[in-house]
Amino acid sequence: MRFQCESVLEEDLLRYIAKGALNKESKDYVVWGGDSLGAFSVKSTYASMYTQVSGASNDIFKILWQANAMPKAQITAWRILLDRVPTRINLIRRGVSVNSSVCTLCQASEEMTQHLFLDYTFAQRVWTLC
Repeated sequence: MRFQCESVLEEDLLRYIAKGALNKESKDYVVWGGDSLGAFSVKSTYASMYTQVSGASNDIFKILWQANAMPKAQITAWRILLDRVPTRINLIRRGVSVNSSVCTLCQASEEMTQHLFLDYTFAQRVWTLC
């Protein structure tokens, strides 16, 4: 089963292939667009992602990556800021079959990033202890 976004990507790929003629004589090679030499690295990936984010949020990500914290905690915070946590709402958006969008913890609200980390009463108690 494909995600809905994958079907769109597949259609784009097929249209792209249909436009051009394939040359069986030339050899394929991978070129990373995030680096002027075409070489992939973590540094070039970070630089590419950093340039895609603009405005005041740049400062937030800069502070996040320079924080003296465990990498796992930084990555979790990064995913929260980008709303990339696999909540029920995000899974539904990606075309994953989910029984309900209701939060399994409180059964009172839709399960979304803001609810889990800010609005949920237990989360609020945790934040007051910090």
